[in-house]
Parts: sequence; structure tokens; C-alpha cells
Amino acid sequence: MGLNHQLRIMKNLKYMAVILFAAIGITSCLKDSKSPKITVETPAEHSTFKWGEMIHLDAEFKDNRGLKSYMVMIGDSNGEFDMTFNWVVSGSIEGKDHHLHEHFTVPDSAMMARWVHFSVTDEEDNTATAKWMLHFEE
Repeated sequence: MGLNHQLRIMKNLKYMAVILFAAIGITSCLKDSKSPKITVETPAEHSTFKWGEMIHLDAEFKDNRGLKSYMVMIGDSNGEFDMTFNWVVSGSIEGKDHHLHEHFTVPDSAMMARWVHFSVTDEEDNTATAKWMLHFEE
């Protein structure tokens, strides 16, 4: 193998290394644009509960890169906090998925319908929201 051939190989390797590092740098800097996913397992939407009954809430939060925080509360259809229920949970979370298991009691003066509002944020500050309608009776 001649010196010119070896120099061409070295030059090609250098260009390939530059292209490889540039590609890695560009893809690692791409911002995550996907919002987290919220899946409510229980209760079923539009379930009816009696005053004083305990409600078991189970939900899954997932993200393709990593979760950061969540907030779940009882409110009206517009997302305004309901002082009658006076129930909200929130926290920091890590990893790509999180299982939420909570309980709350239906107050004796609950309106006929209220919504469980979910807000989940991922590590890139993308936020997903969902609301789940529940019904109440004496």
C-alpha cells in the first residue's frame, strides 16, 4: 500500500468521524415535542357515587423520555378548584412511567357532577391535561 493510498484512507476516516460527531450532536440536541400520556384506569368516566362513598383513583402517566411532575384535583368543568371536595394531590416524579393510586371521599354536599382534572409535565416541560367526569347523589 502506497503513502498516497494511506493518506486518502486517513482523510476519509477524518471526514467520517466529523460527520458522525455532528450527527450525534444534532440528534442529542433535538427537543422532545411529545406530551406525556394520561390513562385513567379507575373509576370509569361518568361513574355515579353516593355521598360519603370512598373513590379509588388509578391512573398511568407515561412519557417517551421522562416525567417531571403531576397534579390531580377535583373541580368544575372549567378546571376551577372545588372547595367542597377540597382535594388535590401533586408531586415530582421520575422515569418514563408512573402509577397513581389515590383515594378520596365524596362530601355530603357534593354537586351532581364534578371532574377529576389531571396535569402531567415531562422533563422537557411538555404538559398533558385530561378531565374525567364523575356523578354524585345522596
